[in-house]
Amino acid sequence: MTQDSTNETVYVARQTIVSKDCGTVGYELLFRNGTSNSFPDMCPDEATSRLITDAQLDIGIEKLVGEHRAFINFTEKSLLDKFPEYFNKEKIVVEIVETVTPSADVVAACMQLKDQGYRLALDDFDFSSKWNELSKLVDIIKVDIEGMDRDTLATRVREIRTDDVELVAERVETHEQFEFCKELGFDYFQGYFFSKPEIMPNRTIPSDRLSMVQLMAETSKHPMEFEKISEMISRDVGITFRLLKFINCPIFGGYAEIKSLDHALAYLGEKELRKFICLMAMAAIGSDKPAALLSLASVRARHAELLMRGLDEQASAGKAFLCGLFSLIDAVMNDTLPNIFASLPLDLSIKEALMGSEDTLGKVLRLVLAYENGNWKQVTDLCEDLELPETTLAHCYSDAVQWTRDFESAMVAQ
Repeated sequence: MTQDSTNETVYVARQTIVSKDCGTVGYELLFRNGTSNSFPDMCPDEATSRLITDAQLDIGIEKLVGEHRAFINFTEKSLLDKFPEYFNKEKIVVEIVETVTPSADVVAACMQLKDQGYRLALDDFDFSSKWNELSKLVDIIKVDIEGMDRDTLATRVREIRTDDVELVAERVETHEQFEFCKELGFDYFQGYFFSKPEIMPNRTIPSDRLSMVQLMAETSKHPMEFEKISEMISRDVGITFRLLKFINCPIFGGYAEIKSLDHALAYLGEKELRKFICLMAMAAIGSDKPAALLSLASVRARHAELLMRGLDEQASAGKAFLCGLFSLIDAVMNDTLPNIFASLPLDLSIKEALMGSEDTLGKVLRLVLAYENGNWKQVTDLCEDLELPETTLAHCYSDAVQWTRDFESAMVAQ
């Protein structure tokens, strides 16, 4: 997101941490120092120090996590050098990474942080007795559940469960795992469980949701058929109401005296109307989904759109927005992409990008996903392939997060 004095890019992405009811409680920040940190010989201490000492760090964290806390990994050296103290104690959770040696000096440093009011967490906890002293200090223990059978996980959780510590289940990738971890008493959850569809045999898309998805698909046409879109919107009082209200929000330009639905569509214009319809429809069909899922889809959509504009592909920016938004449509609809596509008159290039095409649209979508997941080697390779400056990628992500927050604030205001 930011640059240091040597003009090397510092990448920052985030991964959502949710509560039992799927509300967002924080974000783990994933960061690397550009190309050099994409390879095995990277220095984690240097990456941490470069990020923390950046003059715009505080602004960057506020922009990324909003009212929530940032979970940040700290190495042994960064703990001993008191790097966590660069941060507001109310805004971060200090994650002690698994490579730290829990020496007397490290324990003393963590005790000092605890006394100052910082919240501490043990990351990738391996249940070793070497962590006994630090376990007494931390507020949170994060457990990587990948590869652990149910009986073993249940036994291990009983060993560490106390009233004084909160547990985070990491790498939760299915709804089944999520439910089981809740039964075991985990407090928070991190992983891809919310973006995985629950596949059901012979499933059909409910008609109300299908109409919303079809409305989204209509916006992929160039030019848009305003008359058809107006007719579809007019069938949904909720979206019509929000459309009229949103026109008077700062994010969409301020006050206007709207005389009809057609007038409203023309007032917004094709570019803003396309985004509004997609976001409103996604929110409608995903009303029973975690808010973090819809927020993630929005960030992806805006990030992809801005990257396409950064490539001077203005004509395809709208398609890129839809690609990002539709990248989670399988999770929102609880169905597979082929089944969803069968019911949609979606632009072929968007379908192909979502299925992994090698054209510019497909590569931009993969770049968005790689950045989000902290796959820095793939990020670097795709930036080189697309001839996209790494600084553009980082700033576009920051802008996408802020844009999503502004949009969500406007939704709440309605």
